[in-house]
Amino acid sequence: MRTTMQSQHRFLMTDLNRTTWELSQLNNQISSGRQMSKISDNPGNLVSALTLRSNISEIKQYKENLTYGYNLVSGSESSLTQIKEQVMRAKLLNVQAINGALSTENLRSMGEEVRHLFEQSVILANTQVNGKYLFGGYRTTGYNDIEPTPFMAGFVDGYRLTGSTPAALSGELTTGQISTGTDLAAGDLLINGEDMGIVDLTTAAPSDYNLNMGGAFRLADAINTNSSTTTATVTTLYAGLVAQDEAPVDLNPTAVSFDLNNIPVSVNIADGRLAADVAQDVVDAINLVSEQTGVQAVRGDGTNGGIANSVVLSNMRSGDDNNIVIANMNPPGPNLTGLVDVDQVADDQHNTGTVSMSSEATAIDITTSAAGVDDSILNLVGLDGGGIGFADEIGDGVLVYGYQLADQDLILNGQSIAAPVDDGVSTIFADTSAASKAAAINLESGVTGVTAVVTPASFRTNGVVTAGNIGPGDLVINGVDIFPATTTISARDDTNALVRAINTFSSTTGINATRNTDGNIMLSAVDGRNMHIVTSANGERISHLNGGSPAVPQSKVYYGSVQLKSDRVFSIETTPTASFEQGLAALGMSGGATNTGEAGDLPADGLITVDSIIVQEGNVRYTGDRSNDISIKVGQRSTLKVSKNGQDVLMDINAFSTLKRFEDFLKGQNFTEVVGNAAATDVTATLGSGDTGLPRHDELVAGDFTLTVMDHEQYPPVETKIRIPVDPAIDTPETIAQKINGVAGITATWNSSGYMEIESTDAARYTFVLESDSSNFLKSAGVSFSDIQTYSLGQSLAEMNQLAEDLTRQISDFGARANRIETQNEIFINLELSTTENLSEKQDTDIIEALMKLKAKEVAYEAALSASAKVMQLSLVNFL
Repeated sequence: MRTTMQSQHRFLMTDLNRTTWELSQLNNQISSGRQMSKISDNPGNLVSALTLRSNISEIKQYKENLTYGYNLVSGSESSLTQIKEQVMRAKLLNVQAINGALSTENLRSMGEEVRHLFEQSVILANTQVNGKYLFGGYRTTGYNDIEPTPFMAGFVDGYRLTGSTPAALSGELTTGQISTGTDLAAGDLLINGEDMGIVDLTTAAPSDYNLNMGGAFRLADAINTNSSTTTATVTTLYAGLVAQDEAPVDLNPTAVSFDLNNIPVSVNIADGRLAADVAQDVVDAINLVSEQTGVQAVRGDGTNGGIANSVVLSNMRSGDDNNIVIANMNPPGPNLTGLVDVDQVADDQHNTGTVSMSSEATAIDITTSAAGVDDSILNLVGLDGGGIGFADEIGDGVLVYGYQLADQDLILNGQSIAAPVDDGVSTIFADTSAASKAAAINLESGVTGVTAVVTPASFRTNGVVTAGNIGPGDLVINGVDIFPATTTISARDDTNALVRAINTFSSTTGINATRNTDGNIMLSAVDGRNMHIVTSANGERISHLNGGSPAVPQSKVYYGSVQLKSDRVFSIETTPTASFEQGLAALGMSGGATNTGEAGDLPADGLITVDSIIVQEGNVRYTGDRSNDISIKVGQRSTLKVSKNGQDVLMDINAFSTLKRFEDFLKGQNFTEVVGNAAATDVTATLGSGDTGLPRHDELVAGDFTLTVMDHEQYPPVETKIRIPVDPAIDTPETIAQKINGVAGITATWNSSGYMEIESTDAARYTFVLESDSSNFLKSAGVSFSDIQTYSLGQSLAEMNQLAEDLTRQISDFGARANRIETQNEIFINLELSTTENLSEKQDTDIIEALMKLKAKEVAYEAALSASAKVMQLSLVNFL
């Protein structure tokens, strides 16, 4: 093929252009230092280079994270180190307080210094780095005027709401007069879901005298037959014959005497007294001894169980079906009184026409066939009109007796709470006790975040112990007859007979007793069980345990209360009825802000949002994250923990409470336990005998000491102050321990070595002080105020040592975290260098090599130009 001039020219230009482009590329590489300026230069290398650049960017970010994390770690370590310095200063003061002969005023001044150490520790715990609280965990926002910092001194930790203590309840639900209007049909009356069936209420004997004794007896029998949860009794009644006129024969009155329930009764009937007056004279004589017999009397009028002008007797306590016994009638009856010797049982013709119901395991839940319509069925059994049981509406046809928390009555944070069940310890209404309700709530605490805490039932009598003989049936506590044999009780129980008898059965009843110097008895339950106290008229007259005035037989149930607690704001809901917030009322939390203290709580709306922060001196509230530590990202899926949340690092090691307890001990307050320093060899010997083995027994005198107990779960803290009497002629070391042990929140025993031990049942909740000892007992037993203070300061030193160890461990942990950060940082430095080298290989220009290539290309370019010029010149000549 012939090569034309045009072809030669095209070939030459192509070659020159390529060489020019290559020169340009080399110049660009030399000037930019990069091998590539666009993807097409080297697609494979450029993708690799971009990946390496991204890796280097991530590594730099991780290094910045590590720098931030190191600042947090070093800040945390510094803060904890300074807190430890506060603790070490407190520890030094503690050693001085124990070993030095310091006055009370010196110790109080030292307590003020410890208070400042406590406050400074809280400030250090709130240290920030770059606006981030070191121990706040993941919480970085949300701090406000209400919760300004993670650690807040002087506030209660978490949120809580305390229910009021339910009013004491009669141990029996007693009906009004049983109606004769119509019989009960099947399905008309259900108790705890069980049908009482057909009950004949209309058949009444003429001798009923307007009291439907037969209907009441048959209803009680139906309940006992058909109910597995409820027992029923009628109240014994006896009516004599019509009294007779006393003829005015002479001026001597007619004397009549008899024994009523083994108690002598006598009455002198004046000449000329008419039958009505005779009956009234007998009634008055019987009622004079009612406190001993438990029987009351009225004059019959034809409508109250007895014929007109007869003497009608009935047991004073509703539901008491014990026999009424009249014996040794003189002159023999029937006489003017119309009474005869009788041993009257409660039957279908001898009762008051009412029925009393009681239940051990459950509340008494009555449902009728007219439920939701009216109280017509309840009217037949004398339970209509509302207000009889718990949250009882008028006209709703249902009634609950006992502070029942029904299934789904209560909703906590959106979670329904199941109905409480038998608590296993209460002897009456066991599914309504504080213990049963707390257990039901705590079953769901993992979901709701809300826990329930019980305040055991406790009360002090208003009346003082009266002298007298007390015997079988006079005092029954939680089903136990406290006096199986007749016992003499002294005024104010100075001989401790009443307190000792109650405490003898404490392991069975779960109830402890004590008394103060004035003779008032205090009872307290050991847990959240109900306290059921049954007193006869005589038992009530002597003990005054049920508050009867005048003394009458009583059966009462005393309840503990429940407090709800949560780390966060929580809600309590119930479905209100027309007049009641039932679920809230069952916990003593109904009635709106006036009762609950929660500003946003409106009465009758069925809702409480617990969001108030309770002020309480000496506490520290933690508002930060309780679960998560601060972490930094050191990889796409890898993190490194650099700080701890305040719950773990400070609250759980009792950093603040240890300092606060030390301050309290220095100031002589809020003690939690003591072991005496004087041993007794015989705790059953009287104190004045000299046989107890206690020192200084010759200094003991009749007097008392003051025990003050503080319940810190209540707000404000509830103080119980009681003067414990000491009589060396009667008291033993054991009886004094029993008296102390009878106060709620405190236990007192003599250990196997003979030393007295006193401690709170819950150190975080109950604290105590023993002081003002006019008897010298505390000094003799080695548990005087100064003894307790010295013992507690020793406790505090041990706690301070433990806290110092815990802080050292925490500080070491942060040191280890700092080491991990440094190690990780070194890894990233090396990784950054190697990655940068790899990137350089992919994208950077080898300048020497490029210059050599450039020089070669320039030479080649000049040669090509020269050759091209010659070729072009030759071709032109040839062309011409």
